[in-house]
Amino acid sequence: MGDPESVVLLYSQYSEDCGQFIETANKYGVNYITPICVDNVKIRETISKTIKYVPTLLFIFKDGMVDTYQGEKAMLWLSSTIRPIQEQLENKERRERELREEQKFQIQQELMKRQKSRREEEEEEEEEKPIRKPKVLTKQSGFTAIDDEMDVTQPISPKKKSEKKVKREKD
Repeated sequence: MGDPESVVLLYSQYSEDCGQFIETANKYGVNYITPICVDNVKIRETISKTIKYVPTLLFIFKDGMVDTYQGEKAMLWLSSTIRPIQEQLENKERRERELREEQKFQIQQELMKRQKSRREEEEEEEEEKPIRKPKVLTKQSGFTAIDDEMDVTQPISPKKKSEKKVKREKD
């Protein structure tokens, strides 16, 4: 028989199955079907002897033969027709998701490298800074104090009482 010359969909606006059929066909690009609404009384009278359920697909061939898929059979035909399209879309979505994940991973790796490099630079800078040691001052009274502002290279020695006396006598 070969491929049909045309495919006609008989549907009702009041049928949920018909609404689902049309929505699914549109979503997956099955656009070679000619829809005909059967809600008109004259159309319904004409087809009521042969068509009992909607949605109904009529496959019309060049030789005049017609295959009819009614109700569930029409829904199964649509499912089998869109299955390859669904698989292609799912594969495409999976590839895009994997690509996004790979890009995200690469960005995270780059950020980690940069953070590590910054930490290493900061550590090098810390190593290069001179270490200032606090100076401990001791008074004869026994108290100690720490002075961070003093030059650690200059030793401080407490003056002895005898040095003070000598200095006073000179004055």
